[in-house]
Amino acid sequence: MTSSQPPTPDSEAVAASQAGERLTVVVAGGGIAGVEGLLALRALGGDLIDLTLVSPGLEFVERPMTVTEPFALGHARRFPLEDVARDTQATLIRGSVSGVAPRWRSLVLENGASVDYDALLLTLGARLEAVIPKALTWTPDADPELLGGVLRDLEEGYASSVAFVIPPGVAWSLPAYELAMMTSRQVAGMDRSSIEVSVITPEHEPLADFGPHVTETLRHELQAGHVHLRTGATLVQRGAELQLEVNGEPVRADHIVALPRPMGVLIPGLPRDENGFIPVDRHGRVRDTERVWAAGDAVSYPLKHGGLAALQADAAAESIAFVAGADIEPKPFRPTLDGVLLTGERGRRLRDDAVAGAVPAGPGRPVAGKVAGRFLTPYLTRRDAAAAGSEPAPAIDHDPDPHLELGSRKDSR
Repeated sequence: MTSSQPPTPDSEAVAASQAGERLTVVVAGGGIAGVEGLLALRALGGDLIDLTLVSPGLEFVERPMTVTEPFALGHARRFPLEDVARDTQATLIRGSVSGVAPRWRSLVLENGASVDYDALLLTLGARLEAVIPKALTWTPDADPELLGGVLRDLEEGYASSVAFVIPPGVAWSLPAYELAMMTSRQVAGMDRSSIEVSVITPEHEPLADFGPHVTETLRHELQAGHVHLRTGATLVQRGAELQLEVNGEPVRADHIVALPRPMGVLIPGLPRDENGFIPVDRHGRVRDTERVWAAGDAVSYPLKHGGLAALQADAAAESIAFVAGADIEPKPFRPTLDGVLLTGERGRRLRDDAVAGAVPAGPGRPVAGKVAGRFLTPYLTRRDAAAAGSEPAPAIDHDPDPHLELGSRKDSR
């Protein structure tokens, strides 16, 4: 992310607001950043804005929880985007983005239609590409049965080792540790002590971005879960073959499960870096454009994580609401790493360089959700309560938990 100056009032928007006109804001993308941004814009912008949500799919999926599904330890919450559009008084349009015409303030869809905007928030995510040849590549959208086949091979004795690989360039390594620990727990239940489960990573320390306390805790969790850790992995070209090595030795296992590498999505009309990601400032404004913001995995930031995507969406929403005339002081994006490590027995909350605590979990007791968003988390909580019949239908939180403010970690990137 590039440095930025604080937003300044938009004279055109101010004049429109004084004339009683609303700012037309389009949010493109229905994932964590998109829904967080939509909720934040309605809460912060109120009657100053008209909202439209554009999404290729019509369902919100809590993708970080998909790691639990092959093990029957939980599930990713899913609900129609029509619900959140209704709750935010937004118009929902199904469509995939094919380009942006900033000069004309128009979002172009693949079907040839266009959607006009006064302000545009892009939350399109990233495309995922396989890195390790001949490995099974796990993604949040993968069929749980892909990993189920590996588990059956271990159970039936056709395989005795599985390595979960974090390739160089992967922007978020936590799922590999979770998959390994939940696999090890499943193996223990099979009473097959000869099975080896390992994590192979280019990191010098596991989850080093969280700091030394989290690294130490994760090492302890891996040891307690009988998961082998091998650090310093590299990809080496050996003739015509790309090979994964640790200390010069090729990685060998009966099954290799690798994480994918995120790459940017090409959006004609917008700038992009060498990997296709959108360069933005700390308020989410897209470089060299006007009235276009972006957040989430699509932007040029080295880490890709749902909690960070939500923080980026909050910063962009504050900036857009300010442009619309809201009486707020937009804060820049300041990253806080906040996550839940799922081991199969419990969920452990990880935040920056300290362990915030452990959430018990066990067989038949699903692990709670992993999304940490200033507006999205309370919205999902209210949805769950409404589904259970203990609360009315969800409303937009105009005064969210102050502890879910924009992040606090010092970061010079």
